[in-house]
Amino acid sequence: MIITSKFTFIAVPKCASTSIEAALLCHAQTAILTPLADQHMSGTDYRNRYGGRQKTVAITRPLRDWLASFHRYLGGKEWNGTQWSTAEFGFASFVQRWLHGDKMWPEPYHTQREYLAGVDLVFPLSRLEDFEEFVCQKLGAKINLGHLNKSVLRPHHLPDHLEEALVKPD
Repeated sequence: MIITSKFTFIAVPKCASTSIEAALLCHAQTAILTPLADQHMSGTDYRNRYGGRQKTVAITRPLRDWLASFHRYLGGKEWNGTQWSTAEFGFASFVQRWLHGDKMWPEPYHTQREYLAGVDLVFPLSRLEDFEEFVCQKLGAKINLGHLNKSVLRPHHLPDHLEEALVKPD
């Protein structure tokens, strides 16, 4: 989470938050980068904990892409041998278990929807240029977004019934 003089960036995991935090760090009044439970909190939790009154912003991505990113991330070597490792099972199994309500990642991680609670302005990851323009207007400075914390690519094919289950409205 990055708190600037003009807005607070709510870091949603697996939504380019590491790259965005790195780009915004030089503009931060406060940077909360650890522990994970503090770095990644909802807009509502931020307001409750810090009394923040300024606009909160976040980046989001389609549910399927977000789950695919978590699946790749939990397939990394640092998760080998843990109950959270996805190295031994495919994306379809991961999604099937998630759809059935299984907890698929360790605390303090939550769902994207939970992180977005209380966030004023949400930018889709596919339109990152809109976020960059927002930052430029608010801070009077351009930011350079790199690609940090990228997970190893893995296949993410889903059968049609799982694809359809992910796009059903709640």
